Amino acid sequence: MNIGQITRRDNGQNGGVLIGRIDTLAISMTIGLRLLNNPKPTAPKYEIMAKTRANSWVRVGALFQQDARSTGETFYQGQIEDPSMDRPLSIALFRVNMDDGSEVYNIAWTRRRPRQNLSENPQQSGDLGESTAGQDEGREGGNSGGGFPWDNLGGEGGNPSEGTKSAGRGRRKASEPANNFDPEF
Repeated sequence: MNIGQITRRDNGQNGGVLIGRIDTLAISMTIGLRLLNNPKPTAPKYEIMAKTRANSWVRVGALFQQDARSTGETFYQGQIEDPSMDRPLSIALFRVNMDDGSEVYNIAWTRRRPRQNLSENPQQSGDLGESTAGQDEGREGGNSGGGFPWDNLGGEGGNPSEGTKSAGRGRRKASEPANNFDPEF
């Protein structure tokens, strides 16, 4: 479902800026994209900036460049995240072929669906199969305890938060923007 559109607007600097809107029943925001210069192929291509009620710009997400497997078409995928939202808004930007050659992207949203467990031998309805709790075929002696993955983390009582330290995910330093994001266009 398309929830917005973004267009390159000429501001006389750095080839212009990408500005647009996202509108749903619950969200209405002006967004802009700031190009990031990072040579790593897994780094984000754009920062997503949103205009606040006070007319300032804040970073609310990032877009990563992707290629469609079937067509090879390039598109951008990412999330908009803000404390005012219950959960991140996953979006994708697809280029629209305009007759005048202008750079226009449709902003698409789709509801994420839970993964389905598709096995080769589906169980009969009502038959849950055998329990594998407590079994660990790759190690001698199996799990020590009730068969939960966190039983062997070194904590007392099998609770992952007891006696263990969470390594967590490190934060990477954000790339420097390729140009100054000038909202004046």
